Amino acid sequence: MADSESLKKIRKIPALVNIENVLRCTFEESQDLSLFDQKFEAERPWYFSCRKGRAGLSQHLCHALKPKFQLSWEKTRDGCFEDRSPIDVNYERLPREILRSIFGYLKTRDLMNVILVSKSWNSVAGEPGLWKGFDLPKKCRSRESNFVHFFRDSISSKLQDLSLSNFSFQLNDIHFKNLLDLQLRSVTIRNVDLFNVSDEHLAQLVNNCKVCVIEEYPHRMKLKSTNVIIMHVLGLNKLKAIFRKMETGTKLLTLTLACVNDGKTLDLSFIPSSTLANALNRIEELTLKQVKLRSNQLKTIFDYMSVKTKLK
Repeated sequence: MADSESLKKIRKIPALVNIENVLRCTFEESQDLSLFDQKFEAERPWYFSCRKGRAGLSQHLCHALKPKFQLSWEKTRDGCFEDRSPIDVNYERLPREILRSIFGYLKTRDLMNVILVSKSWNSVAGEPGLWKGFDLPKKCRSRESNFVHFFRDSISSKLQDLSLSNFSFQLNDIHFKNLLDLQLRSVTIRNVDLFNVSDEHLAQLVNNCKVCVIEEYPHRMKLKSTNVIIMHVLGLNKLKAIFRKMETGTKLLTLTLACVNDGKTLDLSFIPSSTLANALNRIEELTLKQVKLRSNQLKTIFDYMSVKTKLK
């Protein structure tokens, strides 16, 4: 029943309807084409009888030579074969390359229906390259029950780009265990309270990705009739844990550290110089915005770069 309903939804997708019309028209027109064999026609009896007459072939329109390719509506002779049988368009016979190209134009919500149609479509639509940009749905950020339910569904394995921001509930280690099971490409951390998440779990999540963005910026909230600016920060221990994990081994290629607030900075001066230098020289791209570093930290970073670095 689920497959039948999914197939109905798929058939209503405009992109697939257009493809079906193109395939049907192309096939029908190809059946309407006929091949004129000049040598064969010249050997037929009526050809010679006409040549003996004075009128010649040019005055016998019924016997006149036709173009090699002739459309059905141009035919004048009786007995021409035209196949008007109904055409069965079977998407299962399309090559994987064609299906992959078609699915590439679909949105995430459409891909969720596509993978339910058949095993062959699931094998193509489930490829990671088609799910770039797939993030946690908004409902998973508003209610904890939705978050838990999402990770019970197999669709959660398609998640590649995670944004840890704007949660209505507080994340903890149980939530992070679900995130650590994913094959994430990128993670963005901003405006989120991770107080109940262990340093080790956060460090592991960050270093299992290829791209990480950490932004700290003020969040205004009303407290006792006054506007108080609260700075969501990871804290000393969590930042240290991230850089220590990077120092020993990381999958990170790109790291962005920023503080989006005029007059404020992201303080990294408390991280040991050798740890910071060794960690940053293991990645390929680094972006720092409003970050506070000590002079001896900068010197150590450049000293390590002069010996060995992956920074571009």
